[in-house]
Amino acid sequence: MEIFVALLILFAIGAMTGWVIEVFWRRFFSPPRVWKNPGFLHGPWLPLYGFGTVLLYAISSLPVHLAIKIVLFCVVMTLIEYIAGIIFIRGMKIKLWDYSKCWGNIQGIICPLYSFLWTILGVLFYFFIFPSLDVAVHYILNHYYMYLLIGLFYGVFLCDFFATIDFTAKVQKFKKDVLDARKDVLSLE
Repeated sequence: MEIFVALLILFAIGAMTGWVIEVFWRRFFSPPRVWKNPGFLHGPWLPLYGFGTVLLYAISSLPVHLAIKIVLFCVVMTLIEYIAGIIFIRGMKIKLWDYSKCWGNIQGIICPLYSFLWTILGVLFYFFIFPSLDVAVHYILNHYYMYLLIGLFYGVFLCDFFATIDFTAKVQKFKKDVLDARKDVLSLE
């Protein structure tokens, strides 16, 4: 049970922190440099970063040499970005990021530059964030009143998630209906 709650804590912290990182990244480094919600959900969370934080934490906890951890940071974070990209593009017909102009990209979803940046973030996570995050997770696990905050987060997060999925399905259906109607009109001419 404690491991499950720790994973929930890590996911929540990572999803919210990732949202903040992306908002500032898009505002100051990524054209068109505007303040914009970077995700497909409405709230201040990005599930991709939540999963990434869980995996970075797990890799950082492994009793292996640092060089192996660095390789794992690169491979795992690139893989999670690729899987998320495929899910959005194929499943939801949404492309949230586009690396097609970057050298060595694969389907515009991943590229060596961002794999390198994910690796650097993994190393920074290991040295600067993991120790404090480990303390925070253990603190929350030992203070049951903090579970209320976790429950509140997931209550709002899940409402947002399911409402967004439902809305996206309705938009896709509307789009299909409009295209079908258009085809019918064109076939009559």
